Amino acid sequence: MHKDDARLQQLLQRSELADFATGIRSLLWNTIRLTSRRVADEAELPLGASKIGGNPDLPSDTPWPTWNGHPLPFLAQIRLADLAPCDPTHELPHHGMLAFFYDPSHNEYPIPPERFRVLSYPSSAGLYRATPTEEPSLCFPPCALTYTSSVTLPPPESSELACIGLPMEAFFYPEQPEKLEQAAGAYEELITYLDHEEHEAPRHQLLGHPYQIQGDLLQECVRDTDYQGPPTDWRLLFQLDTDATAEMMWGDCGAIYFYILKRDLAARDFSHVHLILQCC
Repeated sequence: MHKDDARLQQLLQRSELADFATGIRSLLWNTIRLTSRRVADEAELPLGASKIGGNPDLPSDTPWPTWNGHPLPFLAQIRLADLAPCDPTHELPHHGMLAFFYDPSHNEYPIPPERFRVLSYPSSAGLYRATPTEEPSLCFPPCALTYTSSVTLPPPESSELACIGLPMEAFFYPEQPEKLEQAAGAYEELITYLDHEEHEAPRHQLLGHPYQIQGDLLQECVRDTDYQGPPTDWRLLFQLDTDATAEMMWGDCGAIYFYILKRDLAARDFSHVHLILQCC
């Protein structure tokens, strides 16, 4: 789906949203959807190909990341050149690789930064298919990835919406001003329409707004990291959903979310990412 979709534009023009339409349009953010396909043998995937699971393809001078001396489970790698057709505003670099690691075997919260890692490196760096010195606590089967572009809006419980005058209370608390109640109802129709094509699929994505399960992820970023700026300084980098194809389950049918500060994303600095897990 794209921003000029006729039904989307029709819903945006509803009178109930007249006072909020400009703000809502500014929050129609591009996202890149990822679809996984299981492969029988990881050798089918060339070195440096985008994938979920299997073993990471790392530069020759980069060891497999560890935590307390044990290898972190490998989640996914993204060949950024693959994203160019789906990322017209160049929010991500269009060269190099991103690789994601996380060990969910301990229930600490907030998740300590030592338990996950995001690596950024050139795709032409003499890659090798890494093998860990010992079996990680979790291993996932290799899955090829394909990408499609779409658009997203913030979920109702979002600091982004509060900034344009649609606070969480309008959606979840009774006896709100009539204008807010009507706007909230019309906005939920927008969300339902945007979401219908993704309903049953695992919701893997890069960028955009999250498919959130428990509460405002932006507020969680602030609380977890003791960040002193506004919640809207944070941006979703990568959302990885529960996925039967990849044999991934996060809590009870949950998802994990890698968040990054907007200034770090603009600077292409992936060394200070924050990770959150939400589940049902």
